[in-house]
Amino acid sequence: MNFNYIKPSAVTENLLQNIDFTVGGELTISSLEINLTPSQLSTMSAWEFGHWIAIENWLTDYYPDTNATTLDKVRGYLEAFHHLCELSEWERAFKILFLDISFLGAKKILHEQLFVWGYYQEQINIYKRLLNRFGTGTDCFLLNHLGRAYGYLGQSQEGISCHQQELNIAAKTNNYAAEAQAHGGLGRIYGWQLDEYEKAIFYYQQQLKISRIINDKSQELSGIFGIANAYFLFLDYHQAIKFGKQALALAETSHDVDMEMEISGFVGIVYSQMGLVKKGIPLIKKQLSLSLKNVNLYQQSLALDRLGIAYVNLQEYEIGIEYLQEALKIIDILGVPVEKSKILLNLGSIYARLKNYVLALDFLLTALNILGISDNKIQQIYGRINLAYCYSCLKQSEALEHLQIAMNLAKNFKSPELLSMAFAGLANYYWHQGNYIYALKLIIRSFWIYPPWKSSNSRMVFREVIQVISNSIMGMMQKCTIYLRGNRK
Repeated sequence: MNFNYIKPSAVTENLLQNIDFTVGGELTISSLEINLTPSQLSTMSAWEFGHWIAIENWLTDYYPDTNATTLDKVRGYLEAFHHLCELSEWERAFKILFLDISFLGAKKILHEQLFVWGYYQEQINIYKRLLNRFGTGTDCFLLNHLGRAYGYLGQSQEGISCHQQELNIAAKTNNYAAEAQAHGGLGRIYGWQLDEYEKAIFYYQQQLKISRIINDKSQELSGIFGIANAYFLFLDYHQAIKFGKQALALAETSHDVDMEMEISGFVGIVYSQMGLVKKGIPLIKKQLSLSLKNVNLYQQSLALDRLGIAYVNLQEYEIGIEYLQEALKIIDILGVPVEKSKILLNLGSIYARLKNYVLALDFLLTALNILGISDNKIQQIYGRINLAYCYSCLKQSEALEHLQIAMNLAKNFKSPELLSMAFAGLANYYWHQGNYIYALKLIIRSFWIYPPWKSSNSRMVFREVIQVISNSIMGMMQKCTIYLRGNRK
């Protein structure tokens, strides 16, 4: 073997600072300088020798199949990384994260490309092994990426712990860039995973404040977009579109393609939920186009999900279902439970509208089963309301139990839109029980809490209510007609 062996030793922060990790092309396999002399081989234990042989084989003799997954294409580097860690070759293992893999069609260095492809657990596996091996700056870097990966997997408490550790280290060492990143990471988890939007907005505002002090445009963009996202998840569409448009303009002027892709779809779905569906669809299609071009599976699934919702808002259900099913296929590959539950809820909601209650219940119950491991209150409320709608239409008693849970969650969440939908669900239940007067009172209360013209969801509820009432009236009129004809005879 042609190895140049370097005895493991403590790696200093200065050593890593001498490497330009922003340029993937400068870091190739040869830069690892793995060579062993015959004399070194003779004094090596069988255990060490086995690891070095495995490293050489994975780096030089591993050839994935032509139809291999993107993860299998980089499997050799990941396996070599773990063998290097076993040998305490921390510096060399760290370098593998920054290898240029553009020859595989990738646009980013290895560890960032894993995120783009959606392999969050693989990221966690490599970042955790390097923690506390270098210095505070590197630990902040690792904790930030760890927190993000945990967040995308729906493991909110683990993600918060990582970002909080990063924030504590950054504050003690005056690392303002890391401090801004940590605030942004906490904002993302409190907003996306825990529905604590006031807290999320606070953290994003801290990120934005620090980013402007240090003149970091990337962090500034992240902060503005984070605030927009928090308002959207809180169902405040006007504030969401205000900050979303600011973020999109900044992404375009700074030529940040990744953020432009993500924010375009975001602004598109906000327009769709505001009822401006035809204005939103081109922006979501832009997100889809960029995600396909950049091979970003997560963004691709997000765009497909959003297009599905948009076309359902146009009452083009078949097109909407087709997009959502494509999104579901990708999310199953990526293994992101929270996103899968969202898609399943959307599919369940559509089939409920199409009166296919059995299929709707299957999607909705599966989604709520997944949500049992998450803290997302909005999805819980939507799921319960849609379940109750199906059970009410089937005149099954389970409806009331789900509505009571949804009502309590909506009251605690302090969202007029969700509370209005819960009251509409309750009205639907009593209507199908034949208590029409009480049902009408609940419908009026629902529309008083949140008028139908304020969002696509409220308009959908209004259409469903009118349809249920008109169908019931038509049914009553037909019965009266048959009765009168019978009496005439």
